[in-house]
Amino acid sequence: MIKASSFYRGFILLAFVGYIFCFVLAVIFTSENYWDGILKALATPISFTIFIAFFAVAFALENYLRKTDLNISGKVELHSNEATKSGCSYDVGVANFELNNYKDKTVVIYRVYLYLKEGFYIELLNSKKKPILLKAYDTYYQDFKRPLYYMLDNDSKTIQNVEFSKAKLYLDTNEGRYRVKKSIENWNPDIRKTLIPKTSENDYDFNVKFYFQARSFLSVSLQDTINRIEYNQDVLILENKEIDISSIHTIEDLRNLLNKESPVMKGYHIWSPIEDVKNKYPDWDKREQLNFADDWMKGIRKCLNKARFW
Repeated sequence: MIKASSFYRGFILLAFVGYIFCFVLAVIFTSENYWDGILKALATPISFTIFIAFFAVAFALENYLRKTDLNISGKVELHSNEATKSGCSYDVGVANFELNNYKDKTVVIYRVYLYLKEGFYIELLNSKKKPILLKAYDTYYQDFKRPLYYMLDNDSKTIQNVEFSKAKLYLDTNEGRYRVKKSIENWNPDIRKTLIPKTSENDYDFNVKFYFQARSFLSVSLQDTINRIEYNQDVLILENKEIDISSIHTIEDLRNLLNKESPVMKGYHIWSPIEDVKNKYPDWDKREQLNFADDWMKGIRKCLNKARFW
């Protein structure tokens, strides 16, 4: 279906080209020296008026089209993923997006999605209760925290093999789904293929295996010094003393070792970033891989599976 703006522009252009064609033909058939005839005809007030009229109509049309349809550009930036010693990390996700309105009209945006492939979307923003008002020639910018994982139809997922360079922003607006050439309608992607980011208030460091802090001797409160033990760390230096921690795997193991090697009257407060995440976000530990490998790779796997079967 052709957009109304494209139809109007095409109609004006065809009308102008048609007029020029007919004008040239008329001069050729009515004048022996048609080049001189064309120049004389162009110099007449009527020809000049017609040309000005075409330009005036084109200008008025463009002025009208500034208030019709949608023309919004967008830019997406991603969180950079870094390898951690623990092997646990945040999931890939969008760090921010930017929307630019190039029309002389306000656009109401209810939701923002990032289309991945195969009908899967990431819901970046759901502002149905308080829509975004993207004003004329205005810009909207939104930051996001790093997602721990995604929920897909009540199952936790982690994303792999996604070419985010090919991902596209889609908007649910008061004029329907943006860039879709059909009538205005409320729009929702398939809920079974919509990934919803789950973020955390805390900024976890997955390189750290344990944190511990000595309790104050004079009060119940904790001292300011927070010590950390990283993954693959075998030796802990505490009070100028080397302590072997290569066999420490749990908080209780560390507590017993610290009480033995460096006893403190009030003991130690010990916590693990990964255990904290598991306690606060139980779905994080149950997440499954959602592989977006290319279709040709899937075909190869099917062939290999059939070969094994036979």
